[in-house]
Amino acid sequence: MTRIENPSPLHDLHLALAHLITRFGLRRIALALLKEAFKTTRRPIKLPHTASDHLRRDIGLPPQVKSPDRWTNGPF
Repeated sequence: MTRIENPSPLHDLHLALAHLITRFGLRRIALALLKEAFKTTRRPIKLPHTASDHLRRDIGLPPQVKSPDRWTNGPF
C-alpha cells in the first residue's frame, strides 16, 4: 500500500498567523480580523467584458444583453 501524507492546513495557518503577528503586532492583526468579520458590504464581482454567457450562467448572473445591429433593425 502507498502511504499518502496529508498535512493539516491548520498547521500552515498557525505558522502564517504567527508570522503576521510577529511582523505587525497582535493588536493590528486582531483589529483587521474583526473589521473583516463584521464587514457588511461585499465587493462586486468584476468580470471581463468578454465573459461568455455560459460562464455568467455558471456563477448565477444573467446573460449579457446584446445590442441589435443598427443595419438589421430596418424595414428591409
